[in-house]
Amino acid sequence: MPEIPLLAQIHPGADSQVHLALLFGVMRYPNDQEARDTWTAVAYAKSYVLLDGTGLSPEELNYARSAYHVVIPALLAAKQAPEEVLEAPFLGKDRAYLAGQTLAILVTCARHHRKHVSVSRAIELAAYQYKRDNCPGDDPMDYSSSRATKAWKEFKTVSHLWAGFLLATRSGVDTTDARFFPTALGFAQNLLREAAEAGILRLDEAWTIPAHLRLPALPVELLPLTGDDLEFLNQGFPTPARNRKR
Repeated sequence: MPEIPLLAQIHPGADSQVHLALLFGVMRYPNDQEARDTWTAVAYAKSYVLLDGTGLSPEELNYARSAYHVVIPALLAAKQAPEEVLEAPFLGKDRAYLAGQTLAILVTCARHHRKHVSVSRAIELAAYQYKRDNCPGDDPMDYSSSRATKAWKEFKTVSHLWAGFLLATRSGVDTTDARFFPTALGFAQNLLREAAEAGILRLDEAWTIPAHLRLPALPVELLPLTGDDLEFLNQGFPTPARNRKR
């Protein structure tokens, strides 16, 4: 199972924004090593100059700064200007959130609606929810099931991380709050465990969180789907033969 790189080289007490910069490289580019290394290098370099203002101890500062030298080769090899590198992943993050929402739906169904545990159904519902809740009046083709299908294929191995970020945001923790990083990863770790137990994700394929990080034991609260969402799932989707009552 791949482990999130560089994160294990940062002292657990280091500023959460440094951790987030390193983590986001994996979350946004799970299948592109070159793009991931470039993003990590540029983002970490930006965070590096801010370390003095984080209130870290001298030991923590030295530990965090030592990791900076690991990313220098990728920083020097970057083909784009730093500003372009930092901006690029945010232009497509909605696709990644679609994958996170798809996983949240799958885990919700595994808990509350067993007959609806289906990747294709979850993808359709994620696209429907995204259009309904976030983009009133926009072109529905921009949020089609085909787009969500591509998103799931691209971000499946990090979908638990995106779902964890979604749940942390919905729980009311601001992204600038020092609690956001451990909260999001705490949710993600529990989601991955539950998804693996339900056969939704494989632990040997998903990006995992380094074991040394001490994360809060956060229960993942996923309520049953609403009547509107259940109605959508039931439209045009015959119950698989293996799930029919005999």
